[in-house]
Amino acid sequence: KMGGKLSIDKKAMIHEQLVYYCRYGQIDNLFTLYGENPDIDLSYNEEEAFRVACEAGEIEVIRQLRIWNPNMNIGAQNYLGFCIAICYGHEEVIKQLFAWNLSLDPMRFVNLSFCEKTIELLKDIASRRKKIDWLYKVISNDLECPICQDIPGDIIKTPCNHYFCQKCISTWYEMNQSCPNCREKL
Repeated sequence: KMGGKLSIDKKAMIHEQLVYYCRYGQIDNLFTLYGENPDIDLSYNEEEAFRVACEAGEIEVIRQLRIWNPNMNIGAQNYLGFCIAICYGHEEVIKQLFAWNLSLDPMRFVNLSFCEKTIELLKDIASRRKKIDWLYKVISNDLECPICQDIPGDIIKTPCNHYFCQKCISTWYEMNQSCPNCREKL
């Protein structure tokens, strides 16, 4: 140590060990390394340790890195960790990364995979997100149909992004081909 800080050579050596342990899923060695060097820069070289763990499909390593560094930039280098995990078809890693980044559109990555199973996983994540978004919008509208002012049963979303009971909007549509809220043509 020099002046209370690790020397550059020592930092480089520790970082190389970190990357090696991440690549090969050596979680016990990671704990030892981190325990002996709690000031190690886990984000060094634009999250290299994280990206290497994504490439190797080492989900437990990825989760541990996130615990130690909750502010880790999982989108570093234009979401390279995501891209690598998708290219290699590491399903658990893909699911975890998208769970940590809810604003990222999974469909943006579909062309990276040649594996039909991975493509279907990305489509499934996108579909689930749409359902979650839809439920959030319904909840934020107090779960009330604007027509009957009751809790909707089967919910329909109009092209203008309003929600109604299927029965209510179907009855409305028979007499009016416009949205009851904004009057946009349906």
